[in-house]
Amino acid sequence: MVLPAWLHEIDTKLELAINGAHAPLLDFIFFWTSYKWTWIPFYAWLLYILYRNY
Repeated sequence: MVLPAWLHEIDTKLELAINGAHAPLLDFIFFWTSYKWTWIPFYAWLLYILYRNY
């Protein structure tokens, strides 16, 4: 999916503002939140909740 140019620019500026200082803690958090296997338990839980409720 291609983002509109203005949205991509806002996203880039926001990310650089948050992690522009290269703080070790934020580097760690950004690494793990962008890693695809980190989210599998969350998606499994979400599917379980949706299945249980509907």
